[in-house]
Amino acid sequence: MFASADMPVRFLGALHGVGMQFVNDKIGLFSHQRITLQYAYKHDLFGGTISAGINAGLLSESFDGSKAEPGETGDPKVDGNGLDLGAGLYYSHRNWYVGLSATHLNSPLIELGERNELKIDPTYYFTAGYDIKLRNPFLTVKTSALGRTDGVACSADVTGRLVYTNDK
Repeated sequence: MFASADMPVRFLGALHGVGMQFVNDKIGLFSHQRITLQYAYKHDLFGGTISAGINAGLLSESFDGSKAEPGETGDPKVDGNGLDLGAGLYYSHRNWYVGLSATHLNSPLIELGERNELKIDPTYYFTAGYDIKLRNPFLTVKTSALGRTDGVACSADVTGRLVYTNDK
């Protein structure tokens, strides 16, 4: 389950954003829950808009070894919690955008019982996109790229979509 809510807030003449996320994920004997509070600030810069955001949340990880295969001596249920931090920077200008962000910046170490630890490494993201106007005034190709790495492995996605717009 994933639930998210966010909203803009105008305060002291500036645009801010606040939000909250909740994740509840169970895979086999493992359970992962996270609740996160988010804040962002938006400002006009060089004809575009720059946004900076942070988030802080609580991670809850658990392992229920009592549900392991019959006949095996399963570990009892163990769980642990930890603080999780993230940040991002995003700039958009007319037909293009670029952004950098990171999750798990503080590398949370979750102690599961007395003998096990779960270390969550930071993940870094880069995104960019450009809108290509075609000769036909109703058609635009919207390109985007997303790259991510945890310092060990990296992956990237590149996409494009054709958008038809008729304002009449």
